[in-house]
This record gives sequence, C-alpha cells and structure tokens, in this order.
Amino acid sequence: KRMETEDGLFAINLSYTQENYGYHTLSMFPVDGSDNATPEYGLVKNIIQGVRLNQITSSNGTVSFIPGAVRTDLSDNGATMADNVNVNARTLDSIKISNTAGNCKKFKFTYSYFTDNTTGINTYLASYGANLQTDKNRLKLDAVQEIACDNVTNVPPHLFTYFTEFVPRRLSFGIDHWGFYNGVNNNDKLVPTYKTVDGANMTTITG
Repeated sequence: KRMETEDGLFAINLSYTQENYGYHTLSMFPVDGSDNATPEYGLVKNIIQGVRLNQITSSNGTVSFIPGAVRTDLSDNGATMADNVNVNARTLDSIKISNTAGNCKKFKFTYSYFTDNTTGINTYLASYGANLQTDKNRLKLDAVQEIACDNVTNVPPHLFTYFTEFVPRRLSFGIDHWGFYNGVNNNDKLVPTYKTVDGANMTTITG
C-alpha cells in the first residue's frame, strides 16, 4: 500500500505479510427463566485471516518489523473447534530503523507468558472435544532494548515488572459480571441475561 502527499513530493510504502490464527472465547446469550437445562454460555472460536505490517519504506529510509517466535497463546485458524497448534502468528521480535545515510538501530523485544496450569476447563466446554490448551497462556512483554544493527553498541534494556496476582486462563469461569478475575475457579455457571415470561408480557433482566 502506498501513501502519498497531495503534491506528490513525498510518499511511503507499506508492505504486509499474511497472518492467520484463531483463539477461543466464551459466548453468552439470554436464557428462558423456566429452562434450567440449556447453558447460558457456549464456546466460540474466533478465526482471523489477516495481515501483519512487514515494512515501511520511504525515500529517506526503512522501518522493518521483524517477526519472532510462534505464539503459543493462539490456535490455528481451522474452521473447527479443534485447538490445533498455531504455526503462523508470531511475536514482534524487533523493529529495525535505517536511513540512507547509513545509520541503523533496532529495538529488541523480549517476551514470556503468564501461564495457568492449575485451572481446569468447564465440563460443558470440554464436551466440544476441542482439547483446549492454548487459552492457558497470556503473552507478556518482559523487556525492550535499543541495539545498533551491528549488535556491538547497545543500551541497557527497559525491564517490565508485573503484579504477582494470578492470571487465569482465558476460558476460566472465575470471573465477575464485568469479566474480571474473582478467584472462584469452581464455578460451573456464569451470570446470564434472563427472560421471564408472565402471560403475554416478557421481562428481560440483564445479569
């Protein structure tokens, strides 16, 4: 893609690389107050067929976005509920900036994951047969470091620290009405929107 000033004197070109992945989330929907058999939630697999920015070029220089390791907190983009391994979507390893005068530096990113290996999956969600695993990981940025492109000159990295509270898996039922973690990991229900029918009148109560 090309972006150009109105007078045509300056322009930048943006190039992209295809990137496909998926991830599982919960879907909530209203339930009839008289129906105690139908769960108020279901499993959803979001399928992303998109692109990631690869490079920006201009007459003055280039900015390159270097992909890193394959992300383990994402699934494949197959059109099934299966939680197959992601082999396409990657972290951003570094951003490399260079100009026509020969100057070059890059910003290197270091990551790890918040991982929840203790919280089990809800029985009903497990019945989808998806063998859900990737939702246990949450990508975490640990450091950013400025480095010369010859890898000789560098500055000390900027380090990130996080609160020590437990970070649950994405499909944990230990959440409150607003989706924040509340530590109650043995929930088998969530607060739905109820519809109660009284004669010809229907009342909707948002949980």
